[in-house]
Amino acid sequence: MYARQGISLCLDGEPSTPKKIARACSVAEEGMYMRDYVQNERGELEKLEFDLIKEV
Repeated sequence: MYARQGISLCLDGEPSTPKKIARACSVAEEGMYMRDYVQNERGELEKLEFDLIKEV
């Protein structure tokens, strides 16, 4: 949905696809992925970033 709307998707700082992000989120054993919504200067969604947050 987001990719079709031209919104960039990133996984751990690298461009990614919905399929790769879904797989990474489902197999993350050493932590969980945090979703960050990045907006442009007009407040429109520009990018979704998924970053692995490791458990301490």
